[in-house]
Amino acid sequence: MTNGEVAAALVVTLSTLKTRLGDVRRELGARNGVDVAAGSWQLGLTRVSATGGSAARAALPP
Repeated sequence: MTNGEVAAALVVTLSTLKTRLGDVRRELGARNGVDVAAGSWQLGLTRVSATGGSAARAALPP
């Protein structure tokens, strides 16, 4: 998903989303969104889509 799509789904502005993503990166000590995605994948919080795409989707606990 693009940042615009995420912002629309969460009903927030793109600016707000970017601010919050920056907050998450700082809190985690990540250099960029790739570091955040890699860390969440290593922790089992995300998974690659079944279609083989590169987009990671958040996996909610069952």
